[in-house]
Amino acid sequence: MKIARFGLILNAGVLFLSGLSLLSFAEGIVDKKIFAKCFGDHHGSYLTFISSTQGGVVTGVEVKVTTDADESEVPAVTYKVVELLKDWQPLQPKAFSWVIRQAIKAETHEPFLGFIKIRATNAKGERMDLNLKKPVGSLKNAVSINGYIEELTCPSESIVD
Repeated sequence: MKIARFGLILNAGVLFLSGLSLLSFAEGIVDKKIFAKCFGDHHGSYLTFISSTQGGVVTGVEVKVTTDADESEVPAVTYKVVELLKDWQPLQPKAFSWVIRQAIKAETHEPFLGFIKIRATNAKGERMDLNLKKPVGSLKNAVSINGYIEELTCPSESIVD
């Protein structure tokens, strides 16, 4: 009888540990999701915003940049967002995709969300800067990639919540 109970306890312990292993494995999975798209004012840049989540929390945002050129000639470049400021205040990565989506949505709504400045870098160390909802001037949304500046259009229809 004691051996049978010990076997049950041992089996329950193995099941518990197996469950913990599966849970920690599931939490380790990174999900990527396209959540917005923007494009430059002429045959320049197409930006695809991609969030990475782990355990339901945004851990980072990448921006994939493509052009009108054939990808075999000019391959896509991915930039990792390293800083996002809202009205010059730094935000945590978990807020990045939400703030970017709200800034793009604000284009069709009256309330001013605030000025959003994004800095990102690619694997070569090249820099990309984005301004969303610039409060003055006619260039409200812009991207600068290695010094080349383009006005951005970010359709609110491209937003995926």
